[in-house]
Amino acid sequence: MKTTVCLIRHGQTNWNKCYIIQGRYDKELNQDGINQIVTTAERLKSLNINWDIYLSSPLSRAVNSCKIIKKALTGNDNNIIVRDNLTERMFGIAEGLVICDDVYERILKDFYEGMESTEEIRKRAMNEILAIAKEYSGKNILITTSVFPYPLNSGGAQAQYHMINALRKKMQISFAYVSTNIKNETALKKEWPDVKFHPYQEQRPCWLIRKYRKKIKKLYKKIDNNRTIINPYLSHSFEGAIDYGFVRFLQQVINENNIEIIQFEFANSLNLAFAFPDIKRIYVQHEIHFIRNLRFIKDVKSLSSQDYYQFNMLKQQELTAMNACTGIITLTETDKNILNEEGVIRPIFVSPAIIPSPAEISADYKFSNSLIFIGGDQHQPNYEGIMWFLDNVWNDILKEKPQTTLFIIGKWRKRNQKMIRQTYKQVEMTGFIPSISPYSSHSIMIVPILTGSGMRMKIIEAANNGIPFVTTQVGVEGLTFENGKDCYIENTHSAFAQSTLALMNDPNTQLTFRTNAFKKIKEAYDTDKLIEQRMNVYQQI
Repeated sequence: MKTTVCLIRHGQTNWNKCYIIQGRYDKELNQDGINQIVTTAERLKSLNINWDIYLSSPLSRAVNSCKIIKKALTGNDNNIIVRDNLTERMFGIAEGLVICDDVYERILKDFYEGMESTEEIRKRAMNEILAIAKEYSGKNILITTSVFPYPLNSGGAQAQYHMINALRKKMQISFAYVSTNIKNETALKKEWPDVKFHPYQEQRPCWLIRKYRKKIKKLYKKIDNNRTIINPYLSHSFEGAIDYGFVRFLQQVINENNIEIIQFEFANSLNLAFAFPDIKRIYVQHEIHFIRNLRFIKDVKSLSSQDYYQFNMLKQQELTAMNACTGIITLTETDKNILNEEGVIRPIFVSPAIIPSPAEISADYKFSNSLIFIGGDQHQPNYEGIMWFLDNVWNDILKEKPQTTLFIIGKWRKRNQKMIRQTYKQVEMTGFIPSISPYSSHSIMIVPILTGSGMRMKIIEAANNGIPFVTTQVGVEGLTFENGKDCYIENTHSAFAQSTLALMNDPNTQLTFRTNAFKKIKEAYDTDKLIEQRMNVYQQI
């Protein structure tokens, strides 16, 4: 995060006027010095910058200079922060000497006893400036997103919510979004009273289009000659056209709030990077969409040249949009390496999502033939993964454990809910629930993720709640969980079924996985460390 620092020398003292080395001698401003600072304050006022913090060395000439400036800019001279490391250089026995060529040459050579060396003062000054930048970093950042972070009904919403919830205590956050649900927005505003909300009211299409929307969509499908085998299943999020009404709205927010950095969350917002060339632009990459698409097409048996063209076009669009950003944040080291290998030239920083961890996991765990899966069908990897499990694994589980119930937690379309209930035995669709704690004391989580990228929040949530889990290699991609130590990691349906059954039958392994995974989460995803990591990113952008 960019921090703007203005360095101002104190006004003149009588010793300055007589060319006497002051050093740590505490000399007051003379009248010329006061006039100099008044003139400086007027110049600062003309810049129209709202300074957040006023800092000074402990010497009175510096403190009084700072007070004059603050009063001119704000109307009061209260709350000047004194920092010892901003104090003048220690000149040792040279303090009080009149500056002449001989004295000056000796100072340049660090000659005088008791004098801070040139290297010492350089290090002290730089360290103090960096400390100030870190401590008072990030006063103005605008975050815009296509996924509203409330309620916490998806991994993306969780990742956003917990990070912003922590950042708002460190900096001024402005949050811009397309308004769709007043109830959710009102609830979040109560939780985040110090965040500036900027809802955008999307322009509704004309009444004629609204009236015949469905017919228009059907007609488009009939005349669209470019539809391919895989086109409907590929992620097109980054391909969307820029909503210029929203762009104009964001520009107004930026201008009125002195925004220094705009942060885009999710690929749906990525093309906005082209619209703001004069401001620092950060893209938080929750998922690499061309990796999701690549993993999908590998399983498609018959692909046309048009299919490959579609895939490559979408991939290049995504990479080009990333290179239009000032910097990119990935949630995992794996995704950073992929983007580097694919030719992203912008700085890439790893900054994982935050999930607040309890002090310890519950000791009252007892498995009771309950499996859970978390994820809605709006996210294609969720739908693909659970259908793979239901079609290839579920019957093997029921043969050995006929009393087992699978709970699918998340928001699903009615048609898919109906299909699953009619097709598969002992599967319950719970819909979205605010917390998985009712299942954390007796369930095993399955995470059959086959495609996608990013950081699997459902796995973090399982470990955080002390729920043992079985997943795939893609599921733990970018995480540090080990097969047989923290969880089971299986990629074939037969191995997935065997490991799930083995875990269901073994209380000792359940305890081992719960303990080890939670410990790893606590160590690797400490909230304070992750916030410091994200703040360091903002300072480097």
